[in-house]
Amino acid sequence: MSIIIKQVTGDGEKIHVKVIISEQCPHVEGHEVTLVFSLSEDYPSESCPQIEVSSYSIKCDDIRDKLQTYAHSNVGSPLLLDLINYAKDLIQDLHSSNTSDCVQLATHRENSVTDTQSSSPLPPPPSSHTKNLKAKSLTSQNIGSQTGIKDVQNWTLLIHIDHMRAKAKYIKFIKKWCRDFQLSGQLIFFKKTILLFLIGEHNNLKSYLVQHKTVCVDVDSRGVGCKEKMMTVLCEEPYLKDSLNIIRSALQIQECSSLDEVKDIFTNASSQHLFVNYVSKLKSIHH
Repeated sequence: MSIIIKQVTGDGEKIHVKVIISEQCPHVEGHEVTLVFSLSEDYPSESCPQIEVSSYSIKCDDIRDKLQTYAHSNVGSPLLLDLINYAKDLIQDLHSSNTSDCVQLATHRENSVTDTQSSSPLPPPPSSHTKNLKAKSLTSQNIGSQTGIKDVQNWTLLIHIDHMRAKAKYIKFIKKWCRDFQLSGQLIFFKKTILLFLIGEHNNLKSYLVQHKTVCVDVDSRGVGCKEKMMTVLCEEPYLKDSLNIIRSALQIQECSSLDEVKDIFTNASSQHLFVNYVSKLKSIHH
């Protein structure tokens, strides 16, 4: 199964994220499902994504209803990655239930081909010119007809960390995981506020979160190693800008003395909306 973030657009009021999920059947044509998530300005704090699901090969009403129900049940939490993975599971389950039908249809087609071959000569193999035409056709379908659309490879992850008792140890873990998962970004300290702003491939960000939540990164009040249980994921979303230079840089530690310095970090990363929608609304940022 393949998942491609195919398009991210904005209309001034909402951001629309288009996702293509493909499930191949080994016998006959597989399923391709298109999901469009529409995010309002107050997502995720006060609203959930509006979801559209379409496919030329399967009925999508049940998938859309289950995704929308899940979204409404989790308002206030970043949901895009969870919804994409949930959709993948739903499509995979539907695909598995239809596998026997695929096999029967494939067998019927194979028998029909065998009968035809016994009475008709094989067609000539395609010429190189025909192959080139097919290649050009595919290019036109996948690229030329979608001018201005490019795959979104990088995502952003914004985390609010409640506290660090063993600060040096904690930072050492974060730096190591960022190297391991090829992530970059900023670890920001301002008064009592600690923010971790990361950029990288969304699967790597997911793996990072697993590490951050399951490894003893800090110590408790008795000095005993403990896992992170109080951090909050403020936002996860596609990174819309060209992040080549940012991705090449290592994680940077930022000790800020003013709120304007914090704001400048997000502005320089072309992510000022994250500051406006999430950082500026933290209670700790103003105390």
